[in-house]
Amino acid sequence: MTICGSLPTPSVTIGEGQEDSGGPPAIIWDWDDTILPSTFLADGKSDSTYLDDSLMSLQETVVKVLSRAIVLAGPYVFILTSSSPGWVHESCQLYLPQVVPLLAKVTILHSKEYCRELSVISRKFRRLYFSEDKGLKSTKLATVLSIVPTLKPMPRRVVLVGDQYEDVAIAQALRQGGVEARTCLFAAAPTPNELRRELQWLLNGKTLDRLLVDDALPQSDFTLKRNRPARPSGTIQRTTAASSPSPAASCAASNLSLADVLGVDPKIGPMVLGLSAYFVPAGSLRQCGRCRTPLAVKAKT
Repeated sequence: MTICGSLPTPSVTIGEGQEDSGGPPAIIWDWDDTILPSTFLADGKSDSTYLDDSLMSLQETVVKVLSRAIVLAGPYVFILTSSSPGWVHESCQLYLPQVVPLLAKVTILHSKEYCRELSVISRKFRRLYFSEDKGLKSTKLATVLSIVPTLKPMPRRVVLVGDQYEDVAIAQALRQGGVEARTCLFAAAPTPNELRRELQWLLNGKTLDRLLVDDALPQSDFTLKRNRPARPSGTIQRTTAASSPSPAASCAASNLSLADVLGVDPKIGPMVLGLSAYFVPAGSLRQCGRCRTPLAVKAKT
């Protein structure tokens, strides 16, 4: 597997103490399939020896990238997940134990629990983020829109990293509210080695540094996509027991490639990100036709 492409040459020098006109940048990470390869682990198809080796390599990269994010963003490093409370710590302890000490330095947001509690005490929250017929729309979007305005000082920009379109569509709402937002969309359902390569892409060439602190970065949205070999037209390849890859091969480096598409949304992206991804009282719920992610869209009048 290879990752090709790089960001344009920086027009400014990135330093630890770079002066800025606002607060520190903020970065919001998804957890499942962005830091931890949860889908791959849930499938349970990999040989334990290769799985242990690949998770060890991934763990080292996660420690580096989270540590760098903490240096650059300070207190504004968040892990946003729709999973149940406790899942991040439990899964981290089980699969990435060396990352556990870093969790004490970041803010973990369980969006469903957060929205459930906030809806009880805040009438304004209920009015803005609920519709009479659909209930709560996107808990991740509601959580970010509730928390970012309360940060003091206000972050100079917000960087969102995730593997689902819901994770990066949040940027649309932030931009409409006057907040500069940048996004990095990872490939869905990665193997541990694929995820490690994606995270290494953030470290190589100080890409993460530039996303967070380079004011002159000429674009805001980046996508890492999995390029699969083209199939013969008119044929459908079905995976059989005889042709399926071995457990070792599923964890080892594959012949797939990950290429960062600079400035280009994924095929489904323009449809999803082009929507008004913010909440209105008369809003309705629509799902992405590909990944079934709930998105808030403005109702027609």
